[in-house]
Amino acid sequence: KEDFLNKATNGYFIETRHYFTTVENKRSIWYYGLSKQQADKRDKPCVVILDKQGMLDFAKYVGEDNVVVIYLEVDEEIAKQRAIKRGGFDEAEWNRRQKSDKKSFKGIEELSNTIINTDRKLDEIVADVLEVYNYYN
Repeated sequence: KEDFLNKATNGYFIETRHYFTTVENKRSIWYYGLSKQQADKRDKPCVVILDKQGMLDFAKYVGEDNVVVIYLEVDEEIAKQRAIKRGGFDEAEWNRRQKSDKKSFKGIEELSNTIINTDRKLDEIVADVLEVYNYYN
């Protein structure tokens, strides 16, 4: 935690996020960030997973013309069933995250180059993402 916060304060990251969580009745803070080093070392197109603000920060850093946004859309109930299947599901954390995601991703559809529905088999989703990736590269 201290290392992350120190790096964030010193401009190491393009974008950072932190989330207050509760899992198995234990409160915690999760930290995420995309480092400038990760973006600068890319010698070929890369894939990053970000929320809307993270995408905007990334586009500002690397240039909007260098970013293709793919929004992976999923039905809430299907997402919940997938989370339960992974194990360690916590209803309170799920509800917190759904509320947070609605806020964090609001308006992302308008900024996306394409929207892919993920209510299908994983290999179909991956094929669609690769098709978009290859189209723009």
